[in-house]
Amino acid sequence: MIERPRLLTIAATDTSGGAGIHADAQVAAAFGIDHSVLVCAITAQSSRGVQALQPVDLTMADQQWHALQQDGGADAVRVGWLPDLASWLPWLSERLLPASVVWDPVLSASLGGMHSQAPSAEVLSTWLACCGLVTPNTRELAQLASWLGCQGNEAEQVQALLAHGCQMVVVTGGDDSHEQVLTRVYTQLNVDTQYPEQAAVETFHIGQQRWQVAVHGSGCHFSAALAAMLAKGMRPYDAVLQASVCMDQWLQQPSPRPGGYHHLHVDRCWSWYELSESSDWPEIYAAPEASVEFAAAEPSLGLYALVDTLEWLQQLLALGVDTLQWRVKQRSASYRDDMQQAITACQQAGVPLYINDDWQSAIALGAYGVHLGQEDLATADLAAIADAGLRIGISTHTDFEVLRAWQLRPSYIAFGPVHPPLSKQLKYPPLGYPCLSQWWRALRPQLPLTCIGGITDDNIAQVVAQGVDSCAIVTSLMPGADLAQRHARLRRHLPSVKKSSLEIA
Repeated sequence: MIERPRLLTIAATDTSGGAGIHADAQVAAAFGIDHSVLVCAITAQSSRGVQALQPVDLTMADQQWHALQQDGGADAVRVGWLPDLASWLPWLSERLLPASVVWDPVLSASLGGMHSQAPSAEVLSTWLACCGLVTPNTRELAQLASWLGCQGNEAEQVQALLAHGCQMVVVTGGDDSHEQVLTRVYTQLNVDTQYPEQAAVETFHIGQQRWQVAVHGSGCHFSAALAAMLAKGMRPYDAVLQASVCMDQWLQQPSPRPGGYHHLHVDRCWSWYELSESSDWPEIYAAPEASVEFAAAEPSLGLYALVDTLEWLQQLLALGVDTLQWRVKQRSASYRDDMQQAITACQQAGVPLYINDDWQSAIALGAYGVHLGQEDLATADLAAIADAGLRIGISTHTDFEVLRAWQLRPSYIAFGPVHPPLSKQLKYPPLGYPCLSQWWRALRPQLPLTCIGGITDDNIAQVVAQGVDSCAIVTSLMPGADLAQRHARLRRHLPSVKKSSLEIA
């Protein structure tokens, strides 16, 4: 037997099979997860619209709920169209746990005939506090915000929802007039989250090609894919990204219907790195969005060591490492002088040196490049770094962070942690070799890459076997009597890279 993630859908039926609980059934099957339903209404509808509907009363809803509980709870819940928000929302608020709930607030069907009765502001507020994620389109967002007394712009409308307790709002862009489909993602400000990427980036947009086709149930499928990803344990930002990729692929092969509203082709779960052309990858728009061009890095970063003392740096230069990073966490009185000496020593040796985080000092001292983490990326002056001619490397740990970094076209991207780090604690799980291999195959033709996290002379062979040509090492290149021997063992798997004609300055 196999224990699979479980998705529960609370929505209406659709005789045409294109929306409501049927969308979730298609998605669950494609994603390989279990699916259960609580039916709130029975409809008669086609691609031409809704002809009739019969709401389910709350007594029957209770019977369905109790039956569901006998088989155990769900890992995620998608709530779709409800016949009477004033009565259904309080009923749901008493039963559902916040983190697992995705609410697709379908306030009316695209072709009409399914209008929901408005709840009071108090009822809506209580319900929003039970929602982990809400996925309105632009019109639905405005309606929800107006019920809460907000008539402002989109950012103000979103904040009205977030202020009442939901953790994330994803505004879908399929019905908008933008040239691209822009999915806008907003999270609660100053939320104590277990996901560092949400603390670093509170709002971003996903840009994708707009396909000129009318489809039935697109919002249902998007929110179902999102809920399915969350049920499988995916991080929220990655789940939004992957649901967007799936929608883009499903929209390209619709099944025709005579009414003109066609059905999506839900063939399987898609990931961005499976798309053959980088131009097909979703575009992540997040601050900073400077349109700058960074200097090119060496074609391969090779054996990449991270150091924090001059003595250590000199030892590794003598051994012949390919790339170095100056990563000093505790700054002493000689911090700037030590950095200048490190830069000079690497210039004389012809070895690229990246300064970790401190881009201001790197510019002032004429460093070769800087390396930024996700939080530093949000505040750094990228234009100043580019104007100074510095290369830039960016740390990434998730699908969202990888595509966010790619959008900036840096000099290189670092993936991690491959294994649990030996030198520091992270709030990111290990990537594992399948993920590392998939990312590397997708991005290595585009720009230099490296990877980091628990890589030692004991496991580097398995890392390199994934097609990797650069590893960033800390612990296995620490000072010690056997440093040369450890370096030699690493070199068996990462031979010295041939330097290009780039000036190390």
